[in-house]
Amino acid sequence: MAKPALAIPKDLINELKRLAVVASKDDEAYDEAVRRHDRALKATISSSAELAIALYNFALRYAEQPGLINAKLKELGIQSKRDTSVYGKIARLAFDDLSDPDAQVSHPRISRYAQLIEAAHNGGMSADDFKKLVAIGVTKARERLLGAPQQPSNDVLEQGRGIVSGLLENRTFPIDQLPLPSNVNEGDDVELLARVEGGKLVVYGVVPNNLSNAQAVLKKLVSQQPGAPKIGDILPELLLTLKLVTAQKDADCIATYVVSGDQITFTVTGPKAVAWMIAPATMDFIGGQSLALKAEDWRRLLNTLNPIRKHIQSVSFDGAKMQVDVNEKEVPEINKWFEKARKAISIGKAKGNSLEIGLDQHVEGDTVLKSSGWKGATSFTEDALKPLLEFKPAKQYVSFSIADSPLAPTSSAKPIAGNQNIVRVNLSILKSAAKKFLRWGESVTLDHIDEHLRISVQRDSGVDVAVIVKAE
Repeated sequence: MAKPALAIPKDLINELKRLAVVASKDDEAYDEAVRRHDRALKATISSSAELAIALYNFALRYAEQPGLINAKLKELGIQSKRDTSVYGKIARLAFDDLSDPDAQVSHPRISRYAQLIEAAHNGGMSADDFKKLVAIGVTKARERLLGAPQQPSNDVLEQGRGIVSGLLENRTFPIDQLPLPSNVNEGDDVELLARVEGGKLVVYGVVPNNLSNAQAVLKKLVSQQPGAPKIGDILPELLLTLKLVTAQKDADCIATYVVSGDQITFTVTGPKAVAWMIAPATMDFIGGQSLALKAEDWRRLLNTLNPIRKHIQSVSFDGAKMQVDVNEKEVPEINKWFEKARKAISIGKAKGNSLEIGLDQHVEGDTVLKSSGWKGATSFTEDALKPLLEFKPAKQYVSFSIADSPLAPTSSAKPIAGNQNIVRVNLSILKSAAKKFLRWGESVTLDHIDEHLRISVQRDSGVDVAVIVKAE
């Protein structure tokens, strides 16, 4: 057993004091760094918002007059690509005097602000609503308007071209002797057929236009890169969205799948509410085509493809018939795979590793709500939304303001001016959606237009999902 100490050495006390002085100085330095960071963050949010507001006001005034903007760019000697959007040119005017160490203008910053003001302008957002939106910061404002950072479809093509170019050491070989096929425009991708003869690559033909699918080939090359979205990744998201506002009995409701620009929109018009989903175009599973089906047919299609989604290799669709091919090594016989997995094919016929599905397309459902000028976007955590989730109305209407956080619902016999007013059945739909959404994300967003209230969430997959109900 150790003997008890008889005294505390002075050197030990001095060492403790020395360490305390060092630790105190470091603590103070850390606290000051945190304060500087907070001040810098607030300043960044403020200055970025101020720039975004100025750019948006400029866009509201001049975006409809691209000729004036082009003339000003020329007057100032600012070069801009012909296919740059008018919003990109507006941002280019602002950033022309700023450059990186290589004297190159900051294109990522230009793109960041251009996409923000374009989304707001296309959505019909007022100057006041835009000002309120960017007050939370440009990054969060972009997420609200654009969803998760997405990879535009034209970027996918550029990546595909890069992969192909890499096979030829990024060199190009103009062929003067080869006549251009009909209906080909500058910048189009075309498919050439070639063979190796005498140790050389000999081009002997051009694939006819009706068979050409160069863009699909390029996108497929990108999709096969490590970490890239798989063809079947979107199927569970579509099924979740379908189930938000339809049940088995709602067989005749219409759901519409549209690929436009850099995003996919899936709109489900249920009997009492509308649901939509927005996903990056890189998740497209039917080659950029639109598809409008009855809810019953969507349910059968998704319930059939969803179990086997990880094995899907390609999907082709001609407007009436869909062919789904799965990886032959993993699933040589689709029928046997379903039997072994104790799943059922509820639509289409399987032959080997292919599934042929006849589809009865319908007129596209109402998709106007997705692009309307939504206002008053406010984010709510579960605690802030709790008063609404637990509210039990005694009268016909539930009334509240989405500017309040937490929400403060009341019950009334008639709509209250200045508030969002929904009937009890729509409150039930809203509660159901909110409970699901709060399992998918830490918070939800409420916003509105004149006659509709929307609740939305961004899922971990980078997909935005929303439910829209009638409001008065």
